[in-house]
Amino acid sequence: FLVYLSGHLPIKADGTMLKGRVGENFTLEQGKEASKIAALQILASLQRACNGDLDNVVKIHRITGFVNSTNDFIDQAQVMNGCSDTLGQIFDVSIARHARSALGVNVLPLGVPVEIEAIVEIDLAKNSK
Repeated sequence: FLVYLSGHLPIKADGTMLKGRVGENFTLEQGKEASKIAALQILASLQRACNGDLDNVVKIHRITGFVNSTNDFIDQAQVMNGCSDTLGQIFDVSIARHARSALGVNVLPLGVPVEIEAIVEIDLAKNSK
């Protein structure tokens, strides 16, 4: 079945949340890192949805990333590479390859630099066969 994961933010393992705007007080590389951290939050949610076993993930269908950026910043897609690359390191390419949108916005809740959504197919019976 499909799992819809929304509103994942760059919250680090120690509980601190990254805050800033790409092109203003975040560089492209810092934006990529924020995107990677949000991807790790997505993975944590997926693990819970999969009863602790990410091997139950069948396919990552879609990633939508909102990048809090200045009006002249045009590399939102590169910021989102932090998320896509992280998912590609965890899963086989047949699972990790996904459709993706990277949207520049002028503000996000709580002042975060990125917010990421995902649509992922899982099969909880996959490893019980």
